[in-house]
Amino acid sequence: MSSPLRGCVSDALFMENYLTKCLGVPKGRIQRLIGTQPYTYPAGPSIPSRANIIRTLLSVMTNPQIDYGDNIIIYYSGHGSRYSCSECSHNCDSNSDDGQVSVAGSGSIEALCPMDRNTRDTNGTVIPDISDREINAILFQICRIKGNRITLILDCCHSGGITQDLSGPGVRTVLPLASLEDMLIAADESLKCFPRYKSVSPRTGSRIWILM
Repeated sequence: MSSPLRGCVSDALFMENYLTKCLGVPKGRIQRLIGTQPYTYPAGPSIPSRANIIRTLLSVMTNPQIDYGDNIIIYYSGHGSRYSCSECSHNCDSNSDDGQVSVAGSGSIEALCPMDRNTRDTNGTVIPDISDREINAILFQICRIKGNRITLILDCCHSGGITQDLSGPGVRTVLPLASLEDMLIAADESLKCFPRYKSVSPRTGSRIWILM
């Protein structure tokens, strides 16, 4: 990962300390992915790699310790990025009841940057970022199974339709990777097991996800 951030680990540990010491959350109810050293392959189970982030989010749905209606807090501290996509903003309504997932930011796809972004997996495939669409789709499924008491905290740039042109050493943003399509295809792979999942691909190659 280029443009390393110096405060992400301390921010995550501070959040954990706040949850356990101030709010009384048992440590056994916290799943933590921390990257204290530069990324090396293969990633251990506690490293915030793309696969580990997705696996941990999906595990919330099957965790027997989490009952329906429990409070769920998801905290991310790291880099964010934005991909330009002119097809993103068509017919996206975040308040619709048909399960259609909205896109944050008009005409763009925003993404979280895992620690292993732009490295290669065992098949030689470049590991992409995690798009806002993929996160939205996973949260939609968690909501259906565990209820809607979900708090998502994203301590990064481009985390929620942010449009400011920010710069400087403290800004948590990096350039997007070359292939938007690779990121969306990777999301397809992680989400295709969901019931009634559909991948809609306009002629431009951009995709929207509909979960009904």
